Amino acid sequence: MSLSGKYLALDSASVVTALGGLLVAMIAAAVALWQVKRVQSLEREKIQLETAAQMRLKEQEWQHERQVTARERRRAAREAEQERERAAERVAAHRSTLEAGAAAYCGRLVQELSTLRILDMSRPLRLERLYVQVGVQEQQPLRFLSADEVERQARRTDGERRTWRTEAERAEARAAAESHAAVHTYAPVDALQRYRRIVVVGDPGAGKTTMLRHLALRMATQSEHESLPVLPAYVELFRFVESGHESLLDHLAEHWADHYGFEDARDYIVEKLTDGSAALLLDGLDEVLGGESAREAESAYHRVTAELTRLATRFPRAPIATTCRRQGWRGGLSQFQVLEALDFEWPQIETFVANWFGAGDRRRAGLVRALSANGRLQTLAANPLLLSLIAIVYERDLELPERRAALYQRCVEVLLREWDAHRKISRYSRFTTDRKQDLLKEIARHYHQRGLRYFPEDDLLDQIARFLPTIDLAPEDSRAILDEIAAQYGLLKPQAHGWYGFLHLTLQEHFTAAALLERGADGIQQAVGARYDPWWEEVILLLAGSLPDASPLLSGLLQLEPDRPRTDAAGLLDLPDDDLFHTDLLLAARCLTGSPRVADVALRREIVASVWHLLDGSRYPDEKRRAAEALVGVARSDAQLDEIVAYICDEQRDSEARLALIQALEAHGGRRVGERLLGVFGLGGVNSFYLREALITALGTLRVEAAVPALRAELERRLTSLAGAPARDNWSAAKDIAMIMRALGQAGAPAEVFLHALESRTGSPWFSTIAAAARDALKNTREPGTAERLLELLLRPLDNEDVAGAYLDAAGEAGVRTLLDRFRSMGSTGALLTAVRDHIAESHGRAPRDALLALVRDHTVTAQARCLALECLDESPGDPDELDTFVTHPDTSVRVAAAATLAAWGAPVGLDVIRTAILDGSVVLLDRWNIEEEGDESVSTPHRLVSVLVPYGVTGIVEDLRARAGLSGRDGVKARDWLYAFSPEDEVDDCLYRLSSGEHLGRYEIPDHVPSSRTKTVFQYFQSTPSAGFGSLRSDYEKLLTVAAAAAEGAESVAWLVRFLPGGDLSSMYFPQAHHHAYEASRRARVRVLRDRTVRPIGRQGDE
Repeated sequence: MSLSGKYLALDSASVVTALGGLLVAMIAAAVALWQVKRVQSLEREKIQLETAAQMRLKEQEWQHERQVTARERRRAAREAEQERERAAERVAAHRSTLEAGAAAYCGRLVQELSTLRILDMSRPLRLERLYVQVGVQEQQPLRFLSADEVERQARRTDGERRTWRTEAERAEARAAAESHAAVHTYAPVDALQRYRRIVVVGDPGAGKTTMLRHLALRMATQSEHESLPVLPAYVELFRFVESGHESLLDHLAEHWADHYGFEDARDYIVEKLTDGSAALLLDGLDEVLGGESAREAESAYHRVTAELTRLATRFPRAPIATTCRRQGWRGGLSQFQVLEALDFEWPQIETFVANWFGAGDRRRAGLVRALSANGRLQTLAANPLLLSLIAIVYERDLELPERRAALYQRCVEVLLREWDAHRKISRYSRFTTDRKQDLLKEIARHYHQRGLRYFPEDDLLDQIARFLPTIDLAPEDSRAILDEIAAQYGLLKPQAHGWYGFLHLTLQEHFTAAALLERGADGIQQAVGARYDPWWEEVILLLAGSLPDASPLLSGLLQLEPDRPRTDAAGLLDLPDDDLFHTDLLLAARCLTGSPRVADVALRREIVASVWHLLDGSRYPDEKRRAAEALVGVARSDAQLDEIVAYICDEQRDSEARLALIQALEAHGGRRVGERLLGVFGLGGVNSFYLREALITALGTLRVEAAVPALRAELERRLTSLAGAPARDNWSAAKDIAMIMRALGQAGAPAEVFLHALESRTGSPWFSTIAAAARDALKNTREPGTAERLLELLLRPLDNEDVAGAYLDAAGEAGVRTLLDRFRSMGSTGALLTAVRDHIAESHGRAPRDALLALVRDHTVTAQARCLALECLDESPGDPDELDTFVTHPDTSVRVAAAATLAAWGAPVGLDVIRTAILDGSVVLLDRWNIEEEGDESVSTPHRLVSVLVPYGVTGIVEDLRARAGLSGRDGVKARDWLYAFSPEDEVDDCLYRLSSGEHLGRYEIPDHVPSSRTKTVFQYFQSTPSAGFGSLRSDYEKLLTVAAAAAEGAESVAWLVRFLPGGDLSSMYFPQAHHHAYEASRRARVRVLRDRTVRPIGRQGDE
């Protein structure tokens, strides 16, 4: 082998070896790499396994945590639900406690009110059995003279009698006077349901407190079908004043907790007042006028009226009623309707006597005969308290004293003897009946001269302690004496914790007068010094009837010197110390009404003669009225009544004076007077057209049944003459017919008279006037078949609101559904629904809600009908969801009406709907625009929407309306109308601005109301514009002055009004009511207007 081959062989082997090594190395490397990768894979797998294990562990932990959380949540939810249940149980328990407290309160209240305290004798009488309903009546609005009337008066001299030149002029004036709606009389519960806020004013003993107690009793015991408020909050307002609370609700809550055990009641009271299921019955507004100074008394009065105004605004659905003596009424409650408590009429007197004695008691017929035969006693018996006293005295004596002072004294003696006979007080044998009266006289005089109706217990005990040693009893016995008298006697009674008072203010006045009587000349002098203070007026009248000789008192009232020379018959008209309104003379004349003994016979005759001259010669109708009332009160014999009747029949006498006498007899006469007036009417003793009308009205008021034939004949004569009368006289003639129909209704004419008048005069242009009178007349009868006859009239068809109202009066609640069914089935105007709305409002929500809701949802009826149906639902609250869709209804009127109804239900969710509609002009006031001319604009009466918005504040909307009021055209007029509805101050300001700019305003552009804050502004305008009372606008200015004068308050306003009297620097023949308003304002402000026209404050009189 060659070397090259050898080397080649070696090289091949080496290569093989190298390749093998390389292969081995590669394999080793590959194995190593595989091992590395395997290790890495295993490591990764391990990590993944560990990670998965950790994840599973974490998942398990998370799952556990979720389970724990869920369990906690479920436990928390269970605990929350349990807490809610416990809270609900606590709320329910608290609610149950409140409801139980309210029920217990009502039960206790029923116990307290169910017995009349004046009858706290051995034979108690239940209020529900004895109570005879007192009527209440709207106050008669003042009449405005027409421009022609004023012009005729302008042609007369001051000395000329105010007689009417022709009967046509009188007929015209009478027609103007009757253009106002007839004044209606209501039962108290109906008045409260109609007006929601009422002030009932009346004379002492007129039954105001008993009326309020009966209202509370009726609410607390009402049956299921009645819908009165279920929670009567009965409050004697003096308690509120003396409590020191600013809020009446705080006082109520405290009083209910202390007196009735009704704890935490305040929120409950608020809730019930809010939804209208509670009523505030507030007694004795005048009794907060006590105090040691006039300023203190007035401050208390204004604080109470401010609180009542606040509550009325805050709780628009809650009924509120308060009572006040006529002399104590100072106004200040503009949201309240002022009503007068009417005296009992003869049927009510008979019912009361029957209730008192029972059907089988012979004394019942004896007392009725005694009252029927004595006109003066009938007049006294018209007062419910006096009738109670008469019954007490007659029950014991079987005869009655005629003088009121003697009647009070006799009644007190009866009560005291009853106390001694049935509640013997052996410990105080020397504390006899006379001593009891002596103590009560001293207490009454002491507190009356301090101006206090109620007095602190500690102070009262001090007074008793000072008195007891005078009758040889220890002062330490004062507590026992007071407890005995208060618990067993009843003339003094605890009024609140730590406060006492007489059972009735009339008794305090009686004992005060008796105390003055015992003081002789000093007592008379004290009475004379207090003669200008209304607080002392009744005391003076009672003192006059008690004196053995009233001559010194009468001379003192008139400030006559004992040795003065006698004057002519009219000599007392110009007494230097009397005031501008002859207050001294008329008070002296009123003292004669108590049948006093007057040794100075000439003085009595002089007083009466001077009042006759005042009646005959005064140029002021209001002064003639006061003189006539005094003369009628003085008349005690047939001869004196004959003199009055002869004056009425004398055609040469002043017509206004004759009218005043007729009206005085109407107000104060009894059955005997009614029969005499019937004789005057039947014999044609009065030819004057308007005086015959006054006689007709008086015969109705006095309920002279014997007058029915004559009045029916007069009615037929007027109806016959109406057919041939010129068209222009029809309206006046129809008003006369309406007056006769109302008198017939009061006198007890059968329903057929009025139904025939309706049936025979349908279609006449004056039918509505007759229908309104027929409705009033038919309220006095409940003859069967009346409702059916009226329904037949409505089915003719005859869509008249008054006929529908008369039908509802007769048919009651059943008639509401009948009229609704007729409306939907036959179609009708809004008159039927308007009658339904008014009837439901008066009956406090007794309405078929289902039928009304169906009418609201009926798309086939007019928007007006749906709006009226919504108004009907105001008094029947329900679920707000029932009306939810109507708040967004496309029709503005429906939308606004629904929002107002929801607000009335206590769900003010649609207030913005009302605000927006008012501001954008899509809702306008009734009578400003004709609905046909307005297209899609809604027409509304202002009071409903204003009453809805005011509780929630109207400052914003008033500002917006002020901004829009300056717009021209119809938009500006509509904005101004609404502005005036919300802000009467703006209306007065704009009126004065327009007048001062020389603009002529229509009669209905003069405000109907002037806030007291603007009275001075009105008076200042007339001062700066002397010609304002003259020219073509005189009747407009007269209206503005009249409404401003009616709101005048304070001495400054009186001074302004005096300047408008004849002879004053602002005197104008176009403001003839100035004298009346100046007199009334002076009484409210407690000031005197002297003969030189100086205005002088009346301080608290009678201080020791």
